[in-house]
Amino acid sequence: MSTYTRTQHRKKCQGPVSFAESWAAQQQAGRVRSPGAPGPLTLKEVEELEQLTQQLMQDMEHPQRQNVAVNELCGRCHQPLARAQPAVRALGQLFHIACFTCHQCAQQLQGQQFYSLEGAPYCEGCYTDTLEKCNTCGEPITDRMLRATGKAYHPHCFTCVVCARPLEGTS
Repeated sequence: MSTYTRTQHRKKCQGPVSFAESWAAQQQAGRVRSPGAPGPLTLKEVEELEQLTQQLMQDMEHPQRQNVAVNELCGRCHQPLARAQPAVRALGQLFHIACFTCHQCAQQLQGQQFYSLEGAPYCEGCYTDTLEKCNTCGEPITDRMLRATGKAYHPHCFTCVVCARPLEGTS
């Protein structure tokens, strides 16, 4: 009979044999492996397996609402996240998939590139809309910016009004 069987039976008059008793008999007979080696389980492993199996059976028979830790609340709606429910980890928090959306347009962001602005997630389009625009071409400035007379410019757009040569780096 397998060592994984919940109980083995001796002769009818002697009653059931526990995992531990069965394993002790196998250990005495020299059918035991060293820890970590393939083969039958050690007595300690069998006892641990039996304890975990009993706990699992008890949990299945008497399900209880699991206590939700503070860090297992959605970062947006602050409702609990179910352990079996998919979630998004971003900005150091967990979110329901439906709650992880752009702060501006509410587009779902799961699996997409997003930007953090003041701790809130933004889609690429809405983030780009928050950037300063070049005074010459009107496009968002995503890299270096020059500021002159209180206005923002791309370095290549900051040019002389007479000859149109770039003024970056000149004095």
